[in-house]
Order: sequence, then C-alpha cells, then structure tokens
Amino acid sequence: MKPLAEILFEDEFLIVVNKPSGIPVIPTRTAEMDKSLKYYYKKKLGEIFIVHRIDMETSGIVILAKDAETHRLLSLMFQNRQIRKFYVLLTRGLPRPDEGQIDLPLKKLNNQNKSVVAKDGKSASTVYKVVETFGNFALLEAEILTGRHHQIRVHFQNIITPLLVDPIYGDNAFFLSEIKGKKYRKAKHEEEKPLLSRVSLHAHKLEFKHPMTNNSLELAAELPKDLRAVINQLRKSV
Repeated sequence: MKPLAEILFEDEFLIVVNKPSGIPVIPTRTAEMDKSLKYYYKKKLGEIFIVHRIDMETSGIVILAKDAETHRLLSLMFQNRQIRKFYVLLTRGLPRPDEGQIDLPLKKLNNQNKSVVAKDGKSASTVYKVVETFGNFALLEAEILTGRHHQIRVHFQNIITPLLVDPIYGDNAFFLSEIKGKKYRKAKHEEEKPLLSRVSLHAHKLEFKHPMTNNSLELAAELPKDLRAVINQLRKSV
C-alpha cells in the first residue's frame, strides 16, 4: 500500500504524520472513505484513534493514537492546552503590528462548515508573528492557544488580512499574474492555471510531552511543494 503521509514519529503508542492537502483526517463522505487518514491507518495497523483534526485542504502535522488510553491522555492534553500548535500561513495584506495576539470569540454556524466572530461565541486566541513580507503579501507563523473551528482562517479574515487562498472566507485561487501584473504573458486562448487553489495554511509544528513516556517532543512538518513554490514566486516579485 502506497504511504498516504510522511511519518514524522512513531512508537508503540502513537504515530505523527505530515498530512497532504486534500486528504481528510476522517471520512467526510462515503466516496472519501478509502482516502482518509483514519481508514488508511486502521487498515494498516488494525486499530487507530483520531486525537485531533485539521481541515481536509490544510496540510501538516496530525497525531493518531494506537490505543484507547493513549487517545484519552492526548485528548486531555489538547483540552488542557498542554500541546502547543504552530501553523504557517500566507496572507493578503500585512498584519499590524508585526507580532500580536488576536482574541475574538468564534461561533460555528448551524449546519454549515463555517464559523463567525460572535459575542456569544467561544473564546479564541491566536498568537502570530510576521516572518517575511512580499509587497502586500505576508508569510506568518501562528500559534493557536485554543482550537476552534477554522480559528486562524476567521481571525485573519476579521483583521482584514485574509489568507492568500481560502475558498470559504476569501479568494478561491492565487495566480502568477497577480504578482507579475503587466509583465505576465500567456499563450493566446490559454487559460491561466492557478499557482495555488487550496487554503494557504500548513500545520507546521507540535510541542508536547509524550503521554506515556513523558519525553519532550518537538515535531515539525516540512512545507509542501505547492506552498514552497508560491513563496519562491513571491520572493522573486520584490
């Protein structure tokens, strides 16, 4: 069976992988049953427990437990904020200040795969810093102190620096012509293909103590090829 994701860490208790974009953590429809991380590792290992999720179009690091007790302990660690979660993202617009914390309560809309800022929502906190800028675009690292639905995506949309690509809260795609402007040339009758057409968000790093061995773990998932390609083009534009 072809590997579904790069393994970053594995022992008898848990497995940590770098999930590609487009792969769901759990099945979202019957048609995707055989494409999810849960299906793949259940077939491979016999038993698997989903500890946490990232969106299907988000790439990056995911922990899966191999037994019920490890699952219980890891779930408590997430609930008690004992696992630090870092993301890399690209935005349209430059967040001000360059480093800060966004505290906006979020509420998931009924029967919709969408969240909004709402006074009666659950508290949500995102700490961020700008890593690099490219004109009116920015590369950031963000740590989520809470784990609300679409937290980073909604937080940055609400401070007027939405993700570079976000089909739900912003633009559907990013094109080379956006940064090349009049210098961009394409063949006649040829439709421009997007540089990126999935959410520009990557679950980059987790820091935590192993629930069974108490060893400190700091695990990082390398940026995927599509995001690296966009960053390289943005660097060329400045």
